[in-house]
Amino acid sequence: MPGRVWKRGKVYWIRFGYKGLEYRHSAKTENKRDAEKLLVYYLNQCARGEFRGFEDQDASAYALEEMLDDFLSDYERRGMRDVVITRYRSGHLRTFFTDRAVADINERQIDLYIKHRLQMGRSRTTVNRELQLLGQAMRLAKRKKLIMDIPHIEKFSEKDNARQGFFEPEELERVLMFLPPYLQDLTRFAYHTGWRKGEILTLEWRDIQGDVIRLRPDIAKNKDGRVIVLVGEIANIIARRRAEHVESCPYVFHRQGSRIKHYNRAWRTARMKAGLPGKLMHDNRRTAARNMDRAGVPRQVAKQITGHKTDSMYNRYNIVNEKDVRDGMMQAQAYLAALSGHNLDNRREQRIPSS
Repeated sequence: MPGRVWKRGKVYWIRFGYKGLEYRHSAKTENKRDAEKLLVYYLNQCARGEFRGFEDQDASAYALEEMLDDFLSDYERRGMRDVVITRYRSGHLRTFFTDRAVADINERQIDLYIKHRLQMGRSRTTVNRELQLLGQAMRLAKRKKLIMDIPHIEKFSEKDNARQGFFEPEELERVLMFLPPYLQDLTRFAYHTGWRKGEILTLEWRDIQGDVIRLRPDIAKNKDGRVIVLVGEIANIIARRRAEHVESCPYVFHRQGSRIKHYNRAWRTARMKAGLPGKLMHDNRRTAARNMDRAGVPRQVAKQITGHKTDSMYNRYNIVNEKDVRDGMMQAQAYLAALSGHNLDNRREQRIPSS
C-alpha cells in the first residue's frame, strides 16, 4: 500500500504522498481496518487526480504541534541536513503555543512569542530562525489546504547583527597552544580554507585524490561540491593527518580513531586560557575570506574555496578591521604627500628663469 497507517495514542492516523507533498490526517478511529479503508479512499482520489484536501478537516482543530510534525516529516523526506537543529527550534514553538490551534495564531500571538524569547535572553538571530521555521511550516500547511491564511511574521534585521570576529596570526597561535592535539590541525585547516565546521568534521580520506581535495556535494552546506589543492600549509596539515591515520576511521580529522562530534568545551577552555574569551571557531571562516581578499585572490576563486555562494554573504565575512583602515589611510596619505611634493617641485621649476 503506497501509504501508511500508524497509531498515535489510541487513535489511528493515515499518511500518504501526493504531488510531492506528504499528507497526514487522523482517521478518528481505534480500528485499524477502518483506518486502512480511509487511506484507500484518499489514495483512490489521488490516483484520479481529485484529491483536494481532507473532507472532514476542521481548521480550528489543526494544532501547531501537528503542523510542526508534518513539516519535520517533510523536511526529513527531502533529505535536509539541519533536521536536528530544526527539531530543536521547533521545541520552543511547541512549548509556547501548547495545545494552540494554528488558526488561532495571529500577529498578536507572534508578538508575544517574540517578547517571551527576548526576555529569556535569546538573540534576535535566534528568534529569527524560530520565526522562519514557523513561517515555513505554515506555508507548507497552506499548500496542503490545511489552513486558509498565514499571519504576517515580522523578523528582525540582521545587518547589524553580523559577527565581526577574526583571528590575527599571533592570536591563532595562542589558542592553538591550549587546544588538545586532535583539534590543532582541524583549527589550522579552518583558518586556511574558511570551510564550515560540518564540512571539516565530515571530510574523509576518499575525498582526497592526489594533491586535490574534492568536497562532496552531499556534505557541503549549499550542496555544491568544490575543490582545493594541497599546497603550502594545507599540504603540511594533510601530511600530518596521514601520519595519524587510523585504518578503521574514514575521517581525516578524528579523535583517536573516533569521529569528532563536539568540541565546544575544549574550545572554550583554550580561548579562556589564551585570554581570548570571545573567539569562535567560526571566526576562522571570516579570517580566511579577509586573508584571501588581502592577498588579491579573485573574488570568484575565493568563493569557490570557502563555499560562499553569493557576493553579499562573502562581503559579510570579508571584514575590514582597524588595522586595515589604518594601513589604507597611511597609503592614501603617503600618496597625497608624494603628489603634493611633486606639484611643489613643478612650481619651483616654473619660477626658475631660463638662462
